[in-house]
Amino acid sequence: MAREISTKKKIVFALIVVLAVCLGLEVAGVFHARRREGSFSFLGQRTPLLDFKRIIGNPSHGKNQERYQKVKASYLLFDATLGIRFKPSTWAVALEADEEGKPHIATQRRLAIDPYGFIANVSDPHWARDYKALVNDQNTCRILVSGGSTTAGWGASDNEHTWPAVLERMLRDEPGALGRRFSRVVVINGGVFGYGISQELKRFQEETIYLKPNLVIAFNGMNELWNYRGNPVHYATSSRQNFILRQLEKGQPEQPSLFMPYTFAWLRGGGAEPEAPARRSFGYENPNYISHPGYYLYLSKIAQFRALCESNQIPFVYALQPVMGVGEKPLTEQEEAIKQFMGSEFYRKSWEQYVEEAQSFYRRVRRGLTESWQHDLSGIFDEVDRTIYSDPRHYNDLGNKHIAERVYELIMNQAHRL
Repeated sequence: MAREISTKKKIVFALIVVLAVCLGLEVAGVFHARRREGSFSFLGQRTPLLDFKRIIGNPSHGKNQERYQKVKASYLLFDATLGIRFKPSTWAVALEADEEGKPHIATQRRLAIDPYGFIANVSDPHWARDYKALVNDQNTCRILVSGGSTTAGWGASDNEHTWPAVLERMLRDEPGALGRRFSRVVVINGGVFGYGISQELKRFQEETIYLKPNLVIAFNGMNELWNYRGNPVHYATSSRQNFILRQLEKGQPEQPSLFMPYTFAWLRGGGAEPEAPARRSFGYENPNYISHPGYYLYLSKIAQFRALCESNQIPFVYALQPVMGVGEKPLTEQEEAIKQFMGSEFYRKSWEQYVEEAQSFYRRVRRGLTESWQHDLSGIFDEVDRTIYSDPRHYNDLGNKHIAERVYELIMNQAHRL
């Protein structure tokens, strides 16, 4: 007589079968996602439904471009508020110029991201400060630098040569007046590739303000020329707006599922892609919606950033970053070659169009820099007769050193307020 299996065991066996099926479906969903998008990693991506090709920019053809998007996906994460952020304890890789000045993916230059998502000041993705102890240490001066890729260090040979890391060493060796008030000075690199001032402000408001910085330095400018698309709402939340808009156009406004996300993504997109709905004409998409020039909104956001800092008794310094082709400095032979970046598959604008738009934007921004806390650093390389750019928008080690020296001077002028 066959032994009857108890109800309890039947339930256990049934659960095992269900779990096995779910795991099989999820694995199949992972491989489907990899094949379709080419930018996912199994069990390593916090938001597996994210298509970085849509978030970061319009994809272009070519193997190098596809490789670049995959590299970006390995160290960037989707953030519901900020659009993107650095993935902790990974290596960030950017572009660099080859011998002809054309862009290609950097193989030797990379930047370590610490376990908290900040660019580390040493080349070790597992190196991290004890931020909890740091915040509560009254003898430590905490300087937070905010910006995009030029602050993060794109173009530097390693973490130690980013200008925030160089600045920290300078302040450690020669603290000046800060040495009478603090026993230690640290510089926290809050730069993130691609960030504009709206993302910087939002991140500070909701996150980095809790580091209780003694000074905030915003170093930016160029990304505003590339990110703004015509109205205040889009300017304020461009990354998040773009993500939602593209999801709607794909007919998939749903957020990634927390349970079996790859499987649900596979099932939702298993058939033919739905037709995009008609272009919206309400709200900020309406052509009659209020609009302002980009430089005006940029300066307004800078003032808003300062107001937020000052309301929390945190001194604020703004610096307009230098960019190749905008200052008076004639280009070196190597920089002339670097112009090949523009007009490539990565940067579609021609060099002439790029310079014209950049100069026009910078000219208008400079007119608005009338306060003592605003500093125009766009011409700090004019007297340097050596190549200081790694590409038209980023700096090599020499450029980062010059920026650190100038920011050091700005900090010394603020020392009495810290």
